Amino acid sequence: LLALARRRPLRDLLAWRHAAGAALFLVVASKLAASVALYVWAGITPPSDVGAFYVPWAEGLAAGGLPYREVAYQFQPYFAGYLLAVWELWSDPHAFIAAALCCHAAGLLVLRELARPCLSTADTALLILLLGVDPLLTGSVLMGQDESFVILLTALALLALQRGKPWICGLLLGLQFLATQLVVAVVAAPLALAAGWRGLLAAALLVALGYGLVLAAGLDPLFPITALWPTTEAVSPGNLPYLLTVFDLPLHANLALYDGLLLAALLLAFALARGWQVPTVERAALVAAVLMVTWILVSRKSWYEVFLIPLLPILLGRWLPFRAGYLGWLALSTLAALDASYWYSIMRFNTFEAPPEGAATWLFLLLEIVLVAAKVAILLTLLVKVHRSATAKGPGVA
Repeated sequence: LLALARRRPLRDLLAWRHAAGAALFLVVASKLAASVALYVWAGITPPSDVGAFYVPWAEGLAAGGLPYREVAYQFQPYFAGYLLAVWELWSDPHAFIAAALCCHAAGLLVLRELARPCLSTADTALLILLLGVDPLLTGSVLMGQDESFVILLTALALLALQRGKPWICGLLLGLQFLATQLVVAVVAAPLALAAGWRGLLAAALLVALGYGLVLAAGLDPLFPITALWPTTEAVSPGNLPYLLTVFDLPLHANLALYDGLLLAALLLAFALARGWQVPTVERAALVAAVLMVTWILVSRKSWYEVFLIPLLPILLGRWLPFRAGYLGWLALSTLAALDASYWYSIMRFNTFEAPPEGAATWLFLLLEIVLVAAKVAILLTLLVKVHRSATAKGPGVA
């Protein structure tokens, strides 16, 4: 796609003044068609989190159960509102597929608005197409997972920040913290700092009100951290802790050491990026990206789909060089998608047990090393870009 975009006829098509809208329609329509083919014609049951978690949680919530008590709910407290709203509108597992498609379409619409001040129509259309063909985001949407909802809230917060509305930006970031995965907090924090005291105050008030209501209901708002995170012993592929287990380092026996390493890495990354200095939208997005890439590199659980959250504004503003930006993003996305493929699953081995011998094991290890090295390279490039943007002026409101 990148190669064809530089040649006719695609180059001429991208230069068309309605190219961005056409690209958006093509991406959404193709995913809608794929959903109909999978779930209507083929009759496939919605997989992944929908059947295992979303549906039983939504049924329990609709019956009057409280999260963390009657309902074995594991996410942030107000994500329950998203589940309940979707289920009340259409009490069917396919409702979450439809909701993910709607969030995806809305997120791309916001992306197009974000792009107007800084990208040409051709570049905006190309960016929408790149996000449209990304295998991880496509898989997330077609499986009805929550990443599209997270990306929509992030894009809306960036748009509010770009248009000089710090209160709205802060409220959106507070909602994002209350209603999505905790990992997104590392992205929300720099954006809230860029929104200034108004954005910070709005986010803090909403979070305080939200948690206050949860406490008033007699529920534990820290349940996702205190009850679930310590029991999550699995180490997912594609990060430094997993790679260390390949070399028989017994870190998995001490989960606190894993999490201490993650916290130290995040603090170091924040210091190196001078995260407290975020006067512009560009710098805030770059610092957020530094923290997210650090998380995915060092955390024992890596959510690759969430990697697209900080890379969305990076791609949007072309704040990375072409090769390290577009091509690095595509390489990481492609490698990460291998984790879910059939042949990659054949090679996968549990490093807490005796790994199989043979060429597949060495190929697996090579892929892990390449993926970790790619993340390190992008992290270093981001840090360089952060420091170069320190004196740049942009549409920040702080």
